[in-house]
Amino acid sequence: MKPSQSNLSPIACDILAYLAEFPRAQDTVEGIMQWWVLRQEIKRMTTMVETGIAELVAQKMVLERRSKDGRVHYRINPRKAQAIRALLNRQEKCEPGSPDHSGFFG
Repeated sequence: MKPSQSNLSPIACDILAYLAEFPRAQDTVEGIMQWWVLRQEIKRMTTMVETGIAELVAQKMVLERRSKDGRVHYRINPRKAQAIRALLNRQEKCEPGSPDHSGFFG
């Protein structure tokens, strides 16, 4: 019987995804954790961060500025700081480190 991806744990899928991308790869458990699994998580989180930052920019809570090297830098909009604090106080789920953000900010 062939294992289907739906029968595999998320971590097993991450390991297979890495091996499919780099079929000659081999490593220890420690190396797999540090390089393979972390790489897959970063790929997933990048999309989430891009979506989140786009939402904040659209709502003008975060400002973006393109630097000379072409990269975009983000920072809080100081004109919205008071409204942002009020929003964070009202929305417990927005607190860094909350269960909704496990893996983020400790």
